[in-house]
Amino acid sequence: MGKYQRAKGKRNERELRNILKAHEIPAENASLEGYDVRVADVWKGEVKSGHQIPEKFTKWLADNHFLFTKRDRGEWLVTMRLEFFLDKFLG
Repeated sequence: MGKYQRAKGKRNERELRNILKAHEIPAENASLEGYDVRVADVWKGEVKSGHQIPEKFTKWLADNHFLFTKRDRGEWLVTMRLEFFLDKFLG
C-alpha cells in the first residue's frame, strides 16, 4: 500500500472516530491491536473507504435500514448507514 492510500485510510479512521465522539460514543485508534477502531471499549472495527467498496451497496440500501450480504459459501454480513447506527446505538 502506498503512502497516499495509508494517509487516506488514517484520515477516514480519524473522521469516523471524531463523528462517534461527537455523539459521545467512545472511539479509539486500535491499529496497534490489529484493527482500525475500538468502539465503546468493547467492539472491534475496520474502516474501509474508496473504490473497493461496491457502489451497489448504496443502491441496495436505498430506503432500507440495513443490507444483508453473503458471498457464496461465505458468512452473512450486515451493512447499515452511520446515521441509523447512531440512532439505534444512542437509543
